[in-house]
Amino acid sequence: MLEGERRAACSAEDLTQIERITDTLAVALENAQLLQRTTERTEEIEHANDRQAALLGTIQELSSPVVPIARNIVVMPIIGAMDAQRTGRFLESMLREIAERRARVVLIDVTGMAVVDAVAADHLMAAARAAGLLGAEVVLVGITPAAAQLMVQQGLDLGCVVTRSTLELGFAYALSQTGGRVVYSRSSGARRS
Repeated sequence: MLEGERRAACSAEDLTQIERITDTLAVALENAQLLQRTTERTEEIEHANDRQAALLGTIQELSSPVVPIARNIVVMPIIGAMDAQRTGRFLESMLREIAERRARVVLIDVTGMAVVDAVAADHLMAAARAAGLLGAEVVLVGITPAAAQLMVQQGLDLGCVVTRSTLELGFAYALSQTGGRVVYSRSSGARRS
């Protein structure tokens, strides 16, 4: 009990009321602190989501790279699996680069492709048809022996799509189609015979 010079300054009923007010204020303070922590955590999560979205965007851009290797010739390596979403990005990227670079030959390197099955072959054929509409030819390179065997077993028909076993052979074919040639020069430090 509160004691002071004035007797009966606080009755038992007043003390009960003060305790209720104190408890209510304590709960309100805890709620305010909880709200502040929740707000801070929500902001942290939003920043993490923004970073994740940026990283996913970068990954998507890198998942369908286009590498110009000579005038009118570009290479598009495929690493991993080609699902419907990735195929859409792949086609969009390929068609944009064909138009911008006036590519006549697109070497699609499937060396790193996880599985070359009927679905993947359909995606590749769609890419070849789309490129053809822009006047470019698709050459599939890097088909592994196991992928070739699987494709034959499944009765897959690549139609008139040109294939080469390696990127080097695909590049040689692309040069022959574009009138290009490889020119080797001697380095400045080499001795002439």
